[in-house]
Amino acid sequence: MAKVLIAPLGVGVIDKNSPKREYRQANYKFEGDKEPISSPFIISVLTKKLKVDKVIVVGTSKSMWEELYEYYAKEVDEFDEDYKIKIKEKIDKSNCKNHELSEEELKKVEEVIDKYLKKINPNATGGSKCKIIKYGINKDEIWENFDIFMGIIEEINNGDEIYLDITHSFRSIPLFMYIMLEFIKYFKNVKLKGIYYGMVDTVIGELGYAPVVDLSPIFEISEWIKGMYEFTTYGNGYLISKLLEKENKEISEKLQKISKYIDANYLKELREEIEELKSLLNGCPDNGRFLKYFISELHKFVNKFSDSKSDFEFLISMAKWNFDNKKYSSGYLCLTDSIFWRLCEFYNLPPIYKNREVMKGMIYCLKDSSYKNIKDIHQKLRDIRNKIAHADVSKKGSEFNPKEDLKMVTNLLRNIELPNFDEIIEELKSEIKNNPENSEKLIKLLKDILNIQIINKIIKAYNFENNEIYWNFISKYLLNRNNKCNSEKLKEIIDIFHKRINNIEELEESFNLLKNVKDEELLDGLALQNAVSHYAKFKLSKLYGIENRENADIFRWILLNRKLCSKNLILQEINKNYFKIYSNRFNQVSDDVLSASKNIIEELNKDLLKIVEEIPLNIIKIEYKRYYSNNW
Repeated sequence: MAKVLIAPLGVGVIDKNSPKREYRQANYKFEGDKEPISSPFIISVLTKKLKVDKVIVVGTSKSMWEELYEYYAKEVDEFDEDYKIKIKEKIDKSNCKNHELSEEELKKVEEVIDKYLKKINPNATGGSKCKIIKYGINKDEIWENFDIFMGIIEEINNGDEIYLDITHSFRSIPLFMYIMLEFIKYFKNVKLKGIYYGMVDTVIGELGYAPVVDLSPIFEISEWIKGMYEFTTYGNGYLISKLLEKENKEISEKLQKISKYIDANYLKELREEIEELKSLLNGCPDNGRFLKYFISELHKFVNKFSDSKSDFEFLISMAKWNFDNKKYSSGYLCLTDSIFWRLCEFYNLPPIYKNREVMKGMIYCLKDSSYKNIKDIHQKLRDIRNKIAHADVSKKGSEFNPKEDLKMVTNLLRNIELPNFDEIIEELKSEIKNNPENSEKLIKLLKDILNIQIINKIIKAYNFENNEIYWNFISKYLLNRNNKCNSEKLKEIIDIFHKRINNIEELEESFNLLKNVKDEELLDGLALQNAVSHYAKFKLSKLYGIENRENADIFRWILLNRKLCSKNLILQEINKNYFKIYSNRFNQVSDDVLSASKNIIEELNKDLLKIVEEIPLNIIKIEYKRYYSNNW
């Protein structure tokens, strides 16, 4: 890693009464320094202050190379008067049309600069260069200069620290330097450590010295602009997130998560993070050195998605955003899956995987005209989606028109009318009887619909919320085939839920049984208590990273341990509610018990990480062993 100073060299001030040209001797002072550094060359001030390894000097054939040589040659006692005269003659003959001086003739200048750098810093690597550019008075010369500046990149290595001086010479040079730095960032891992401007022409009369100002924050602003553009246009928030770390860590972390979920197409997580970002932005004061200028753009971004009233609308918004930004693969993934999410919404079902698969089965099995239209659209989108998802190189993909495809899906599905489940069940039963050769697939679909209705019946009986959390709790725990029950009706329903049914007659019987069972017949305190305890065991085992079944049983025991649970607010609430359920497991299920079970389920779906911090696993194990040693 080397420190590299890139500095321009001008023509200096020419005195009509003297052949000598020079920069004004000035006292340059850095922010925080007590004493200034006196020199006619800002380059020498910067090399002295920064202890750089090498200097790349950029100037025209008319720049005062001879004076730069004299300054550094005398610093290392190697001044050659003849050499100075020789290059001065070449410089004098040069003008905007005639460039007499060559870079090869400036090798001695490079050598004395390197020797000086070694003198003030024995570890300096050397390798200084003198680069001659054109005046840039027309487009051809501008492009020539651009090529020269881009060639400087070859003098810079990975890990180098770059310092720029923009004090003297043409005003175009800082622009070229900026472009060069923008370019080099993408190809080499370098750091811009400073952009220095010696204010020798303005405030020196007021202050008695020329302040050396570091203008690198201006370059940082361009990074913010780029980061904001990348995030709002492509959902790539990694740069803006990094820049925001010091100003607002919470927003920084949210932007990073949103970027990750956009890249992975994790839409559930993405939607949650966007909602949380919106809350953060609403409570964020308009301050911070940079954030205050970009917060309105962040609001615009989240509002594109946060106003979606349903999962389907969110998917449509994501598809549109992806298409608008030429991210066709993600756009078609969102658009294709939005069909199943919309059908789940129509039938008031949480869009979990099993429910979406049932919706897919209905699309391809039902002959209702509405479903035929959906099937036609899905087949078209599915072909495009599969081509994208599987990177198929064996055949050409179908033509696609994102704008028209998006319009087609939204127009069809937003206000669609479909048959209800009772009508679907009757249609499928009729189809099975009329076309027995297709019965296996149709019977499976009917059984899946039966299981959906069983879960809906349980939700109604237990007054649970109709969402993914409760569907998961019911299907995996309350309706678990090994769950202990007092209610014979609930046992019967659990058996049906897990039974593989292969004939229409048995299916019809099961539908009739479910239809006739009363809600109160499904309420079972023992089954509820067992389901809640196993659900808590699963959640807490996962939290503590426990897979061994014997160790996992500790977490069922902890639910009734008031002493341990009192150490954490969430566990304290769970313990209080679980005690109600456990005490009434053999009694009729009351509203109080149902409310307690819902409280536990909701508590277990909060952020539980603090439990591990406040109650380490080794403490739980010690208390568990002590309990059993005292009771056995």
